Order: sequence, then structure tokens, then C-alpha cells
Amino acid sequence: MLNKMRYNIKSAADLQKILGYRYDIDPTCEPLKKILQHYYVTPMIQCGLSGCHRWHSDGYLVELENNSLTNVGHICGAGFGDKFEAERIHYMDTILRPQVLQAVRDGKIKLESMQTQINILSGAANRISSRKSEFRRRFPEASKNLDRRASNGDSMVMDSIERTRDEIEDILAANPHQNRESLRFREVEKGRIAGLQLFSFNIRESISQELVSKAQELIVLDIDAQKLKTEVLIQWESWLNLFHERLDEAMSFVNKAEEFFSGGNYQLIASFPLPPKESFMLKQIKTASFDESTSAHEREYEIDTVIKNKKPNRAQRRKLQFTSIR
Repeated sequence: MLNKMRYNIKSAADLQKILGYRYDIDPTCEPLKKILQHYYVTPMIQCGLSGCHRWHSDGYLVELENNSLTNVGHICGAGFGDKFEAERIHYMDTILRPQVLQAVRDGKIKLESMQTQINILSGAANRISSRKSEFRRRFPEASKNLDRRASNGDSMVMDSIERTRDEIEDILAANPHQNRESLRFREVEKGRIAGLQLFSFNIRESISQELVSKAQELIVLDIDAQKLKTEVLIQWESWLNLFHERLDEAMSFVNKAEEFFSGGNYQLIASFPLPPKESFMLKQIKTASFDESTSAHEREYEIDTVIKNKKPNRAQRRKLQFTSIR
């Protein structure tokens, strides 16, 4: 863990494990002694003060004059009066800032050593996001169906098979009270759509922006030269504490999302009730065509951008020349 503090607080259960911790403290009867530790948790937990119990993420583990411990939100602590604000300022300046500054420095070094892994994730996320956008452009009705399925977690594709007359007779012989017409068709599993979660997840926002872009931002950030505020350092430390977990989740998602772009999936989707053109195209499509189309759109965008703006530089002229040859 990047957090160097004495207690590892991620939930209310972690607080309950701390020796001397008590909940439902009356601050008017049990005054504050000092702040022991800052924490930032998700999901939120409740303040330990009676008459408050406000849900919060940003708070402190505090020690009382009677040596008991409890937790307070960064706003709720005002229940202890002026002593809380004085202790908060002292804690932030003399204890917390050196801790989080070192934690962010260590985290930055760790991120630098993971640059290759981050770049691989970035490339995969951008590739899948571009494929998804191109798929939506070509197959709007199929995409609507997939959105609904992803929202409901319904990856199973069923097919209706007409029963033979003998099959129907056998069923009626076993249970003659059934309606003959209702037995005409039976539902069978046709297959499952792999990587369906792709349609319930914003890759650019969750991976490219929140994970990759922020990692790159911290890697190039000169922490000491910037003289960042303690509050900003706390935000970076909290982000770093969750980075490895989020990175693993992102890599797992990307690997599963890749499975969506397969011939088997296209054939299953083609069996949806779709416009004839979409069904026909799905049966013929190759995954490589999504990447080719994306590259073509990117080249067209680059050309338009250069034309609309000022005179192209040497690198842009070479790219335009290469593009015109293609």
C-alpha cells in the first residue's frame, strides 16, 4: 500500500477493529485530545459522533481526552468546537503533509516503472473504443438491441424451432390439457454474446481519462516545483491507493471486451430482428475492417484540421503526401 499511516482504514469494519475505538460519542462530554490520522474512503462511512452520524468519505480518526478513539467527518469535527480546527491545521501541516508528499513521490516512481503497461492499456482501450464507435455507426439498430441486453445482463441469444407433428402429439399425450398452438415452437439456446459488457461501459471516460490520462499527468508532474497544496496531495494519494486495483479491473475488462469482436458474435447478432441491410453486413463483416475504417476517418480528420488551420508544418506535409498516395 502507498498509504504509510498507522491504520489501514477503508471501511467501517476497519474502524471497528481498532483497539479503543468507540462509536456514538458525545463531543460535549468527551472532549478531543488530538487527530491521529486522516482517511478517505469509498463507499462512505458514518461519523462516530452522537447526533451526527453523517455519511462521508473524507474524515479523521481522533483520540479523546479519555484515550478512546472515534472517527469524524472533516465537517462533523466542528462538534468538538474550536479545538478541532486548531488540531486539524496542526495535523495537516506537521504530520499529514510530509506523509502524503512522500506517498505521492513513491507512487510517481512506481507509475514511471509501469509506463509500458500503462501504454499497452491505453492502446488497447483506444482501439476497442474506436471499434465500438465504428460498430455503432454501421449497425445502429443492432447497437440499440445490444444496449438493452447489456443493461439487463442478457447475453443469451435464443432461437425458435418449429416442432414436428409427432413431437407435439407426444407432448399432448403426456399432458392433454395443453394448448396445441402454444406447443408449435420451442426455444433453444443459440449462443451467448461474448464481451457484451462493452455496451454498458464508457471506455474513454473510465479508462482513457480517469486511469491512463491521470497516470500520465502524475508521471510528468514536478511535485516539488509545483508546491502543491496538501488537499491536492491527498487527492493524488487517494487516487494512487486505488490505482493498482483499477488497473487490474481495466485490463480484465479490455481482455473481455476484445472478445466481442469475433465472427461468432457477428453471426449471433445478425439473427436479431434487424433491417435486412444490417443483417447482411453482419454476416459478411471482418473485425479488421473496423480498424481500417477508424484509421481512414482519423486521416480524413487530420487533413481537414490542417486545411482549416494555418499552413502545415513539415511533419504534416509528409503525412498529407503519404495519405494522398494511399
